[in-house]
Formats: sequence, structure tokens, C-alpha cells
Amino acid sequence: MTTENKSFPHLFHFSLQVICIAFWIYWLVHLPKSGKAVLLLGAMAALMMLVDMRPIHKAVYILLVFGLVWIENRALDRERAESAKETVERVQKENEKFQGCAILLSPFSPQDSVGEQLKYALLFAT
Repeated sequence: MTTENKSFPHLFHFSLQVICIAFWIYWLVHLPKSGKAVLLLGAMAALMMLVDMRPIHKAVYILLVFGLVWIENRALDRERAESAKETVERVQKENEKFQGCAILLSPFSPQDSVGEQLKYALLFAT
């Protein structure tokens, strides 16, 4: 095997690792949507199996796997927090609207018919 052929696997893995490290550094600052880091992790795993690698490449890949899993976990946590916040805001708005309906219906006694209550509510809602 010539020197040129021996250096191909090294350059292949080095290039792939540099690309993954660049994404990892970017995602440290700008957290991606959940699923993006897993996509990169899957692509990296598929590509790294194509060419023989040295032990140093294996070590770097292990670090990249843990780094991308950590990024993905942060992205999932952020999306869950945002979803919970949106749910709380939506429920608060719905409660405010129901309070408005309760205020409109409050002048009625329990003996009033539903039809009378609806007529009154529609009259004042417009």
C-alpha cells in the first residue's frame, strides 16, 4: 500500500471529525431543535464505518458521540420547557375567558332557565 492510500483513511476521519466538531461548537452557542444532533450522530456513525480507523479516531468519535448526545438532551429539555410555558399561558387565557363568561352569567339565579341565561349572555357579548 502506498503512502497516499494509507493517508486516505486518516484524512477521511479527520475531515468528518472536524465537520462534527464545527457543528458541536455552533450548537453549544445556538441550541438546535431536537432531532438535529441525532441526525448528525446517525450520519457520522454511518460514515465512520466506511473506512478503517486508528485508535485516536475511535477516541475522538466517542467524545463526539457523548457531546452530540449532551447537545440533544439540552435541546429536548429546552423544547419541553417551552411547551410547558406555552401550555400554562394558554390555560391562563382560557381561564380568563371563562371568568368573563362567569361574570356575565352571575346575575342569574339557579332557577333561571338556560335559554334565558344564553339570551342575556349573547345580548351583552355583542
